[in-house]
Amino acid sequence: MQRFRGNRDKLQQAMVNLIENAIKYALPNGSVEIGASLEKKFLRFWVKDTEVGIPEADFERVFEKFQQLNNYPDHRERGYGLGLSITSEIVTAAGGKFEAESHVGDGSAFYVTIPV
Repeated sequence: MQRFRGNRDKLQQAMVNLIENAIKYALPNGSVEIGASLEKKFLRFWVKDTEVGIPEADFERVFEKFQQLNNYPDHRERGYGLGLSITSEIVTAAGGKFEAESHVGDGSAFYVTIPV
């Protein structure tokens, strides 16, 4: 059995941030996929969704504090723009990597890889 060597509550917060974002931004009839795998000495966790996607020009900006995009079709208010930046800080502090990919109209995928 592998054990995570970090702050369990913070890791949980990072996972919840990603899941909540995926659910909040899911389009009607969309889907959210959550998964995890143990790869050698790393835990890899991912959240993929079929939401509106992040435009390439805005991609880096969404990882900054208080940054939100106004790209959801009904322009609802969606929080404070902290989830992705907090998640990135938590993962980095745990010695891990936070990666993302997104395509407008196809959704986004967020990957957390941390040493165990």
